[in-house]
Amino acid sequence: MDDFLREVQCLFEAPLQPANLHALSGKLQQQFRQMLQSSNICMLPSYNHTLPTGHERGTYLALDVGGSTFRVALVELGGKERGNQGMQITRMRSFRIDNAERALKGHAFFDWMADRIQDTLAEEDYQLSHGTSALPMGLAWSFPV
Repeated sequence: MDDFLREVQCLFEAPLQPANLHALSGKLQQQFRQMLQSSNICMLPSYNHTLPTGHERGTYLALDVGGSTFRVALVELGGKERGNQGMQITRMRSFRIDNAERALKGHAFFDWMADRIQDTLAEEDYQLSHGTSALPMGLAWSFPV
């Protein structure tokens, strides 16, 4: 049984070896480069001009747009200072992205997203504790940006 367990462990860990991860990374970069040159819809431009530092503190709105689900979360960040919790999700809601939403044209999909965000923020306990002040936001897509 020990030999079998070692064999299974080897098979599962083999792809995680640094050489294999570097090869995978190189292949992804090659595919991204090819698609950027041949497809105008494969990747969207990113307008991020700064990256998080880890010192962010306060309430943030986190959005995750997947192929079938849109997630809206409120996240409390405590920064890197000693004694802080780091990060805590205080509220998260998931919304199914069905064919009707996928078929929305132009700004209509973003309007749908905005309505789901408003639904999440309109809940009573959030309004009572945070009011209507602007929230910093992070956005993740399920495809390369």
